[in-house]
Amino acid sequence: ILIVIILLIGSARAAFSASAGSSPYEFLFLDANARSVALGGAYTARATDSNALLYNPGGLGLAKGNEATFMHNSYFQGISQQYLSAVFPKGWGLMFNYMDFGAIPRTTVTSPLGTGDSAGMTSLALSVGKGVELHPGWGAGAAAKYVGENIDGASDQKVLLDLGVSSHQLDDDARQHVRLPQRLGA
Repeated sequence: ILIVIILLIGSARAAFSASAGSSPYEFLFLDANARSVALGGAYTARATDSNALLYNPGGLGLAKGNEATFMHNSYFQGISQQYLSAVFPKGWGLMFNYMDFGAIPRTTVTSPLGTGDSAGMTSLALSVGKGVELHPGWGAGAAAKYVGENIDGASDQKVLLDLGVSSHQLDDDARQHVRLPQRLGA
């Protein structure tokens, strides 16, 4: 119990001490498919497709068949993101997420208009995971994730573990009680 209290206090302290742009790996919070963007990022409970590793590895066990997502996103100022994820039978999943922030002109106090040199930043996440269906509509999963960032030659890498549980029992029950009309019209 003491360890949990110490971890909670430490994480709360870090959350309040951070300022905008000071947190690493912020690219992991970017949505990577149209459905999650349409839901405003509220996709954790619905991730039973190839994007489960980005949102909730518990959804890997509920995925049906082979599926893949490929995305290229061009932001402003030369910033781009490449994203690839796939889910395979028996709950296996892979994810690749790469973000390139492009070249930024280097300035100094003595050369405020630029030194003629540039700096860059890249971010990378690789993940592999496995999920199982515990009970019809209930899934659990785990994923190992490598994340790294390189900012003008200074780099940081981490290996992380994601754990998740997903339940879609309510959806299955609701589908049994909904009857859709065979034909729309007057």
